[in-house]
Amino acid sequence: MGLKGLVLFFILGIGFYLFFQQSPAHRIGPILNSTVLAFDYDGRHRSVTSQSLLNGDALIFLKAVPKSNKLYFISSLQQLQSYDAKKKGYIAMDSPDFKDYYFGRYLKHKDILEYRPLHQLGIAGIALKYSGKHVTAAHVILLDNSHRNLTKVRITSNALEQVNWKACADDCVLQ
Repeated sequence: MGLKGLVLFFILGIGFYLFFQQSPAHRIGPILNSTVLAFDYDGRHRSVTSQSLLNGDALIFLKAVPKSNKLYFISSLQQLQSYDAKKKGYIAMDSPDFKDYYFGRYLKHKDILEYRPLHQLGIAGIALKYSGKHVTAAHVILLDNSHRNLTKVRITSNALEQVNWKACADDCVLQ
């Protein structure tokens, strides 16, 4: 029992160490079949699909939790309505409620999802369409006053399951 117990203790210790040492910002965990909110940044596509996310042709809406260093996908239009407390249908990106929000893009050739603050992407705000008390549609408004649909997209591939995360500074250029 002594040797087996020691080996088991050693294996469990290594497992706990690796589990707690891994930064959540570098692995969000399984997202297979998850829903995300995304939009086509450059306007080349009519709608965002799972494949356009994986091709890097769309930006994914993310939220950071500063104290825990975790990133979460924004997956529902309902998550946005609490930031529009007056229900006027428009959220400006300079609002303090959006300081921990990002758009990210998957780069297949590097197997990373780079993400950056909204104000670095030329985004002026998000327009929400209400039906009663519920958000039924959302559009991203760029600084040139063009609009892009913020679309619910279902990821049905495990390509993003092992993705690495990279905070993107001013030197990252979206193409």
